[in-house]
Formats: sequence, structure tokens, C-alpha cells
Amino acid sequence: MLCNHCENAPCVEACPSGATTKREDGIVVIDKEVCIGCKACVSACPYGARYYYESETGYFGELNEYEQVKYAEDMPTGKVDKCTFCADRIDAGKGEVQACVAACPAGARVFGDLEEIKKKALDEGGFQLAPENGTNPSVWYIPNNVVEAGEAKSQN
Repeated sequence: MLCNHCENAPCVEACPSGATTKREDGIVVIDKEVCIGCKACVSACPYGARYYYESETGYFGELNEYEQVKYAEDMPTGKVDKCTFCADRIDAGKGEVQACVAACPAGARVFGDLEEIKKKALDEGGFQLAPENGTNPSVWYIPNNVVEAGEAKSQN
């Protein structure tokens, strides 16, 4: 589950050390040098988007070749982590897309202007997860209209 880039992020208030902050562009990030590993933000996240890095074995118990590089440089044990929407790529200003967007073979992930994405989602029956939480997440989901082989997709 991706962090939902919440307008009203409960994890920011829950963090006693101030390690969890919201950037000016709305992306919620964790300063791992400030994080004390208390997991308060993990409990506060209504989307299950944070995880505690307990050991050097990585998220799945064994580091793959990519994790070996990333975890070695960026993931100290005893800290919490989450998706950053590849803020480092945004900050670099080179127009490089987010890693999940680049890696998705089906082209199912999109990152861009929130108002455009929201309009497309609403026009196609999309939704936000758990709107009752009052967090107003910036992630929108668009239902997949699967078409069986040989069938034409109706345009409403």
C-alpha cells in the first residue's frame, strides 16, 4: 500500500520526535536520523503504509540486489520507512518518473497533476481509500474495466 499523501496526515501529529513531516508539496517524509523507532506513526497510519525496519534482512526477509544497494545507504535498522513518492526524483528536477510508475509493466500507475488525475478518476468511477478517515488522500484509484478477448469496450 502506498502512503496516501494525506492532506491531514495523522502520522505527522503522532510522531513524538518530529521525524515525520509534511513537505511544502504535501509529500509526507521521515527523517531517519531523527526517527526514534517508536512506531507511533505506524499505529496512526490508517492505510498500513509504514513499516518498521527491524533487521538487516529487508522487507521480505532477504535482500534482493536492488535492496542491497538502497538498504545499505538509506535504511538504518530500528527506524520506520514509507513511500516518499520518489521525492528525490522530484527534487532533482530532471523529469524522471517515480520508480513504481517506471516499473509497472501494465502502465497502471500515474503520477502528475492532482487535479487532472482526480478529474479522470471521478469521470471513470474512481475513488479514494477510506474517505471516512478525513485525511483527504491524494492517491486516487480508477477501476479496471477488463474487456474479454474479442469484446469491444463500450464508450459511455
